[in-house]
Amino acid sequence: MFEAINKTLEYARLELLDMGLRGNTLLHFRQTAKTLEIVDEVSSEIYNIIVNQQKSMTFGPVPDSLVDDNDQVDNTQPLPALLEEMYGGSRHTDTKLQTKLISDKLDKRLLRISTDASTYYQEQGVDILYLALGFLHWYEDKNSDKLRKAPLVLVPVSLERSTARERFRLKYTQTDLGPNLSLAAKMKMDFQIILPEMESELDVINYLASVETCISKQVRWKVNVNEVSLGFFSFGKFQMYQDLDPASWPQEKQPAEHPVLSALLGKGFSEEIDGELANSSYRDEPAPDLVNLHFVKDADSSQTEAVMAVKQGLNLVIQGPPGTGKSQTITNIISESLADGKRILFVAEKMAALEVVKRRLDECHLGDAVLELHSHKSNKKSVMEELKRTLELGAPAVDDRAVEKRRYTLLKDQLDAYCHDVNTPILNSDTSYFDALGFYLQLKKTISEQSLPALNFSSMREWSKDDFNEACAKIKSLADHLELMGVPVESAFSDSVLEEFSPIDQEKISTLLEKTEDLLVKCIKDSNILASEMGLQAPVTLTDIQILHNAASRAIEAPHLVGLSLTTDDWQLRRDQIRELLSSGNEMSNLRRMNTEQFIDQAWDADLIVTRQIWTTTGNSWWRFLSGDFRQAKRTLQGLLKSKLPNNTTGCVALIDTILQYQTHRGTYEKHQRLGMSLFGAQWQDEGSDWQVLTKLSDWVINLYDEVGKGDLPKGVLRFLEGSNDVHDWTPRLNELAINSKKIEDQLEEVVSRLASKLLNQGDKSISETPLISIVKSLKDWKVSLDGLYLMTRYNRICNQLNSPGLDQFRKLSHSWVL
Repeated sequence: MFEAINKTLEYARLELLDMGLRGNTLLHFRQTAKTLEIVDEVSSEIYNIIVNQQKSMTFGPVPDSLVDDNDQVDNTQPLPALLEEMYGGSRHTDTKLQTKLISDKLDKRLLRISTDASTYYQEQGVDILYLALGFLHWYEDKNSDKLRKAPLVLVPVSLERSTARERFRLKYTQTDLGPNLSLAAKMKMDFQIILPEMESELDVINYLASVETCISKQVRWKVNVNEVSLGFFSFGKFQMYQDLDPASWPQEKQPAEHPVLSALLGKGFSEEIDGELANSSYRDEPAPDLVNLHFVKDADSSQTEAVMAVKQGLNLVIQGPPGTGKSQTITNIISESLADGKRILFVAEKMAALEVVKRRLDECHLGDAVLELHSHKSNKKSVMEELKRTLELGAPAVDDRAVEKRRYTLLKDQLDAYCHDVNTPILNSDTSYFDALGFYLQLKKTISEQSLPALNFSSMREWSKDDFNEACAKIKSLADHLELMGVPVESAFSDSVLEEFSPIDQEKISTLLEKTEDLLVKCIKDSNILASEMGLQAPVTLTDIQILHNAASRAIEAPHLVGLSLTTDDWQLRRDQIRELLSSGNEMSNLRRMNTEQFIDQAWDADLIVTRQIWTTTGNSWWRFLSGDFRQAKRTLQGLLKSKLPNNTTGCVALIDTILQYQTHRGTYEKHQRLGMSLFGAQWQDEGSDWQVLTKLSDWVINLYDEVGKGDLPKGVLRFLEGSNDVHDWTPRLNELAINSKKIEDQLEEVVSRLASKLLNQGDKSISETPLISIVKSLKDWKVSLDGLYLMTRYNRICNQLNSPGLDQFRKLSHSWVL
């Protein structure tokens, strides 16, 4: 419905948008008998005089020197050159606008323009006379030879004179200035040119220069800055086009959603719509008594009925010949609405209609409540002055008649309230409280002692009777299907959201289920055997099978682990000590191997701290041969070597440092020696151990513990590897297990996809984490109950039709509601 209304509204808007060039002075301005061309003037100076300085301007005919005896203008001599010779540059700053007409023709032209402007104002209440400053010269396309002229700055003006003998004077009407909206829309729509915005403090020169910048890429286009004309320009329809744009309206209050526009552009103001309005909040209260009316003009019964209809929120048309009181009725409608604290927008096509209603309101002292927003009274200055005047009036004095009104209406209100309440339809149901009570008693007798689930009716509050009947039909369809199907939650496919299922689909799924079940059973059997041989727990999920496969693969690639103690926590808790031990042992071995030709065996145990100190302090002194300590240190070092001492102190100190470095590593080694014996068992040979082998074993075991800690391997694999099991013939079995487990997972994903089900997922767990026994059971149940999938797909289709507000709860209830 909304879509159709939006289309109708858009068509109406397009009719308002006059982008045609024929007769559209905003896009293609031509000089006619209703326009006046201003020549040899400067736009910026005119704007400064008439707008900024608020001065009026007159019109000048061509000089007499250019007029011949037949009142014809001599065009042989250029007018600008003559004016320059006569007046110089001062002609651009005076208050006279130069024309190309002789005096008599100029007066006739101005009189006609003034008359037309006055006539349009009287009929429409809008001034459309503007002084155009600066024109855009443009072409429709590159091949067009038709020059178009469009005004750029439009100053709203009026032609005034006190008597017929006086000259016409041109004055600024004080109405807000605005750009050429139609031209801006045309440029954007056809040429993707965005004209500049017109600032509140307009600089004509800068604005026209900005326009020229925007159109600079267009061939042959230009801005004629000082081209000036007086003419008629109408923006009304384009402003209506903008106002009716749904994008300009709040998202929650679109035009198509307004009841009046919906009726106007849709199915019309039918009795059904009037009935809906009758049930709206305007009719929820009893009809007000005459004492509560606020008429300010006399009214007969038909006029009173019209006012009451408006108070009740109805849409209506009041028709009648002249003199039958239509303006009186409108005046009373306004007074009643003011009394109700409402704001009223009164719109009329002709100015006379506005003035007669305003005059009647003034007679009743309600004119101060009116803000006129038409013609010359719509400018900012007038509006602000009117607001100031009314605000300074203060609050009106009103007699308090509340006591009399309450006394008069008390009994009537009580009786009306009771009748109204029991007979008013509940919400939009078209069912009164009286009828609803009867339905309830009948239902209560029918359901006897059975308890019904509590329903949330909040989303049904806006239902109409048609909405309710449509909902009942959908629920009836669901109930009929459930009688055939049974409780959906008890179905093997209770979690499936499939809506289409054919015999071909059934055959494919049946074959897939058979293959998947067989392969899964085999995979479970093989993995249980493997787990038993490794002394591990049988896998529960597909993830466990993968972990078991990882454990067996690690066992196959494991290094020689005989003698190692794998189950001790030291591998996890004392990793740093293990690494220090193996590093120190390896360094000790390297130092002895690299220096075996230099030192005797006893050298590695010698205490050389004091000896090194003597060498470093005395070894480079010229008197060292006189020092007994040095001679002793020299003998000590020589006694540890298999060859002669080096002939320099540096070399001797380096030999001492080698021994001290060895002793440092041995200290670390001896500190952690017992740890090495406990971890490496038979492969530990004290200082003679193969340190590279032990380092590789250590790194492998520590990495194994890391994988166990992350859950990639079962903890039991440590006990298995501590033994002496031969697992090298497991490779073919492991390869087959890996292929089958991956294939099973893929096939299960395909099953779930074909069934559109999540039954293999438990909570947040994926298929790989679902217990294998549950998967096998589901596969068996699906094979046996595959025919029931047709019923489930039908159930899903019905449930998806329960998309109206409030019906979703019935879908949820139906899934497990046995009753």
